[in-house]
Amino acid sequence: MTKHFSKTILASVLIAALCAFAPAPKVKSVTFKIFQKGKEVAIDDHKCTLKKAPFEIVFEISNATSAEIWTNAAFKSAVYKQFKNDDAIDSIEVYQNSFPKPVVKGKPAPKVKAKNSDENQDEEEAPKTDKKKGKAEKPFVEKPDNDDKLIRINPALCYNWYYKNDNDNSFDKIEKKGGVITCTRTVKAFYNDEENAKMKIAEAPKSLYLTFYSTDFNKVKKIKTDMLKDFVKIAWEQ
Repeated sequence: MTKHFSKTILASVLIAALCAFAPAPKVKSVTFKIFQKGKEVAIDDHKCTLKKAPFEIVFEISNATSAEIWTNAAFKSAVYKQFKNDDAIDSIEVYQNSFPKPVVKGKPAPKVKAKNSDENQDEEEAPKTDKKKGKAEKPFVEKPDNDDKLIRINPALCYNWYYKNDNDNSFDKIEKKGGVITCTRTVKAFYNDEENAKMKIAEAPKSLYLTFYSTDFNKVKKIKTDMLKDFVKIAWEQ
């Protein structure tokens, strides 16, 4: 065996060893937990039980500097069942109707009905007229920083709970530790889009269905990776 050949083998072994012990690339992910009265609520098979009282939905963003969490909240189970069946996000109409539309051939993106919080900061929707009452009613607009402590209930749309930075987000509490951004949405009431009315948690029907979707897009590699696709059914203690 020649010295040159021996050096080649040794180099190959060293490279293989370095690769074996090299740290794995950090995976970008978003996870969620639910808390009530300061205690984490156990979620079993995508189901949990809460008292009809304020609670918190806590998201942990790992290895990412920002995230958009597209959320559908409804008292109907249709979207929840699609997530449970592991349907592709492209086939779930509620989500596809809510995502911003891409710009095509230099034309501006068409307007969509669902607006995220940062779009709504600078713009108010035109008042709608209640034909029965004969007067204009101002529709509810979700505020930044979850200022109203509300969740919008709408079986036909999802809303963008986002974190861009500490001063631009959809959450009322932000914490950072060990590369994890913890974002909390406190829930003290609901807003029913179909009835255009605020609703107390105590007035909620039997169950609340929540679905969450977040994705990361690598602009260089043009690869889209799901960071979160999860769901939970909240039943209320009687």
